[in-house]
Amino acid sequence: MTTDPTWLAKLKAKRDRYIEWLRRHAKADAIAPYVQKDLAMTEWQIEVIESRPAEADEIPMPDLGGTIDRDLKVLDTSLPMMPDYPGWIGLVSSAYTTSGSVSIHEYAARVGDLGTPHAVEYSERAAAAFGELNRRYDTGSEARGLVEKFCGANTLERLEEAEGSYLAYGRDTATRHDAAYAMRNLIDGIKGELFALAMTHERENMTWEIMASRLARGGPEGPQCAELLAQEARHRKLIERLSDVGHDRKGGSATDIDAIWTEVLGYLIVLLGLIGPGPERRSPPQIA
Repeated sequence: MTTDPTWLAKLKAKRDRYIEWLRRHAKADAIAPYVQKDLAMTEWQIEVIESRPAEADEIPMPDLGGTIDRDLKVLDTSLPMMPDYPGWIGLVSSAYTTSGSVSIHEYAARVGDLGTPHAVEYSERAAAAFGELNRRYDTGSEARGLVEKFCGANTLERLEEAEGSYLAYGRDTATRHDAAYAMRNLIDGIKGELFALAMTHERENMTWEIMASRLARGGPEGPQCAELLAQEARHRKLIERLSDVGHDRKGGSATDIDAIWTEVLGYLIVLLGLIGPGPERRSPPQIA
């Protein structure tokens, strides 16, 4: 009998929070048409009163003071203002969930390497479900959008080359080595770009820790910085696995190009979702 990890209860609490948030969102969405109608009617009332002609003073105006006072009291209790969600919330939320999903994807793939019927079935089922989620929510486009938003033309070109090589490998028009080389070039390139963005002078000896402390959303003391620091180990592991592919070493799921490509896309989503308020705040130092 397997023993659940201690953090599984926290993962379930996270799931329950999302379920409750979406339940409340659905209820708010259901009354949105009424809010839109009331807004339109209220704007009409204001426009009619403010545009009245001078001679309208001869006509007694309705006294809505009491009605509006009561209306505002009801609004305070029955329609409390929703939080003003900043745009980056979605990026950070996706980064954390993607980080966990990629780790669990790798774990399930390694279980399949055990080779027993149950282990293989479990691994294949997990991979199929994860692939369907990635297709449904188009994580490839999410990664590309982040690269286009936060990175330079060179990184976008490397992404296109990696994607092209991966698709060509699937059509048997490129080798595993070609796809692995392009993926490694991509993740090495994005590391180099983030290091350059974090530099304060051209010859600075940049490290992952310094980069994370300067680029992470929320600053060096925030949870985003801690998660960004943890990505250094993922970067090294991806490089090692891609090197194994490049040298034609066989290692089960560790050298499976489909699995690695999924994890590379996740890696991009995590990295670029955790930095902020955006690398555009800083330009790389000019090379003389």
